[in-house]
Amino acid sequence: MSDAQVQAPTERSSTIPVGVLAERSEEKLRIEWSDGHTSVYEFAYLRAHCPCQGCSEGEGQSPSVSDGDVGVAAVSMVGSSALLIAYDDGHDGGIYTFQFLRSICPCGDHEAEAT
Repeated sequence: MSDAQVQAPTERSSTIPVGVLAERSEEKLRIEWSDGHTSVYEFAYLRAHCPCQGCSEGEGQSPSVSDGDVGVAAVSMVGSSALLIAYDDGHDGGIYTFQFLRSICPCGDHEAEAT
């Protein structure tokens, strides 16, 4: 599969991306934020943090995954404030707002930021 770029809004805020790239060959989603920060999320990390109702309420839909076990079939914009990620296991119920994605950035530099 080739990498896919999603057209992101150009507004200025720490939770507004200026670039979104699904790097399928590396199984990562890269977001460049308007404040200059870059977040890199492994697909397995995003799948484990799925915000859909079934996964977030502990109904057992969010699998226990390890790195390399999760692929992404498609990434698309939902309005101007979120991404819909469709996984290759058929799960596509999670709408990841940019505010949520910034709050779960795996770099650990944002723990003091308010969400």
